[in-house]
Amino acid sequence: MDGPVANWPAWDIRRTTCGRPAAPAASPPAPTARANRWPGALIEARDLLAEAAHRGLCHLPPTYDARLADAAQWSTALGLHRVAQAVTAFAATLTRDRAEAMERTWADAFLRLELALDLC
Repeated sequence: MDGPVANWPAWDIRRTTCGRPAAPAASPPAPTARANRWPGALIEARDLLAEAAHRGLCHLPPTYDARLADAAQWSTALGLHRVAQAVTAFAATLTRDRAEAMERTWADAFLRLELALDLC
């Protein structure tokens, strides 16, 4: 794996609640590392979507697609598969010229990220 997911520790994310283990794992990372990665990755993804709203969907920088793919990978690594799907769906609409689909998928991804952050 490439990108930020390659650096993610090998532990069972499905047994966690907002970065805090629900049960002891075999060899989890340090508690501060878990706590820092969970909300940090979500905040970065949310800020990335906010950047699209700020700049406008037609004026995004060339690096935006790669950063969006990284955000989807982090969401998957954190076990937030629906968030990752929403971010990926938004990324897919950027390659098409359908403003309504872009707006709908952006709103879905942003709301899912906000909800995940509220639950942390």
